[in-house]
Amino acid sequence: MPAIKRYLGLDLSKLIIWRIKTTTHIIETLQDGHPGREIDFQRYNGYSLPRPLRRQMGTFHMAISFQVIMHILEQSLFLSYMAKLFTASHSYVLVQSDDIPHERVNHMRGWRFTGWIKANATDWLLHSKTLVSKFCPEEHCSRQGDALWLYVHKNHR
Repeated sequence: MPAIKRYLGLDLSKLIIWRIKTTTHIIETLQDGHPGREIDFQRYNGYSLPRPLRRQMGTFHMAISFQVIMHILEQSLFLSYMAKLFTASHSYVLVQSDDIPHERVNHMRGWRFTGWIKANATDWLLHSKTLVSKFCPEEHCSRQGDALWLYVHKNHR
């Protein structure tokens, strides 16, 4: 397996980006003995990527969405986010979500993201679905109904 040369994290929250950048064990874990590995985290508004990243869409091996979809409240932002998520990678997309639609409750909303994928990301195939409860005990994970959904692009070998 080739060494990972670069990690790039995006989030809608300024607070999350600040926490990640100032939490040294996260960076050390991602470095994993590779001090030359490029690690960056950037904020974006969900609609428009930071300018330097726009040229890099489709060049990443994997796009990951952990606990993001449930925090998207507006349909237009959901549609934009999903389109960017599935155009960022050429091989894999990993999503953590429960895939249960429900109306907004405080700062959360449920989406049936698999319906969006079937309709709009037809080149992506579900490889596996693993319940979060299988690897994260309830006392550590509050989202026991979530699953990790791994999608593979149909042209990936």
